[in-house]
Amino acid sequence: MKDIQMLHGALRLVQINAGLKPDERALIVCDTENLDRAKALAYAVKSVGAEYSVCIMEPRSTHGEDPTDAISKAMLGADVIFAPTRFSLSHSNARIAANENGARFISMPDYTDDMLKGGALDADFLEIYKLVKKMQQILTDAEKIHVTTEAGTDIWLNAKGRIGNEVSGVCRVPGTWGSPPNIEVNVSPIENETQGIVVIDGSIPMPEIGVVSSPVTLRIEDGRITEFKGGAEAEKFRELLKGNENPNNLVLAEFGIGLNDKAELKGSMLEDEGAYGTCHFGFGHNADQGGVNNATVHIDGVYRNPDVEIDGKKIIEKGRCIV
Repeated sequence: MKDIQMLHGALRLVQINAGLKPDERALIVCDTENLDRAKALAYAVKSVGAEYSVCIMEPRSTHGEDPTDAISKAMLGADVIFAPTRFSLSHSNARIAANENGARFISMPDYTDDMLKGGALDADFLEIYKLVKKMQQILTDAEKIHVTTEAGTDIWLNAKGRIGNEVSGVCRVPGTWGSPPNIEVNVSPIENETQGIVVIDGSIPMPEIGVVSSPVTLRIEDGRITEFKGGAEAEKFRELLKGNENPNNLVLAEFGIGLNDKAELKGSMLEDEGAYGTCHFGFGHNADQGGVNNATVHIDGVYRNPDVEIDGKKIIEKGRCIV
């Protein structure tokens, strides 16, 4: 391990987020770009007296792509899986199967050395979990959701009958998964009913874009993007969604609320989506989040300081939870 400071975050992931016990088996799934992060996790696992194995693969080509067959099989034999990889395995079939087999899964896509040294991982995950559960229930009970921002977002969503999801970063129960430092709640709105304007003035946390230099404006009609505005970054977003190859990639598939008060917008998916004071919309696949849209991508756009009303009651004002 080239930097001992990375052990700080690795220990928090192992001890607090995963609650790893000495008699448990940990599997570290990494790619060739994340060997140092894997080493830090191995040291942290060893420090609590648990057994670990490390599996290394070539980087995947996009979020949600499965690891190798050998790694997928190895995941079925682990109690806890740590996955420092370039692209997220959260929406992969391998992660779903491992969770169904009782594993706890810590997703760590696009981690940097600095993320393990402190900052967003220093959030009080166990205390914030109380707010996560409260907001999750609000989204589960929600029907009409109205989101506005001073930047120009003005959009209506229908979430009737959809279940709110927690992404708390706390994975201490068999079958759970999380992606710390991301702390969020989200819901998949009814796919063909969303109408309005979305202005992404925070980030599109993909390597090709990151924190936006100018807002990206999207027109949403009957749940699908019909217009992109905003220059080069809007065009790059259009290319990443590949809507000409699969129109389902253009569906507004997720509404999420960030709840990590230590996180900042940096162009990193896990930190940006969980940053307190922001919300995000995900586009594309949501069939594993309570929706019915099958797509080939899932890409999020983060926006700042939203006002959110649910069934006529304001729950977020200028990005701050007021419930």
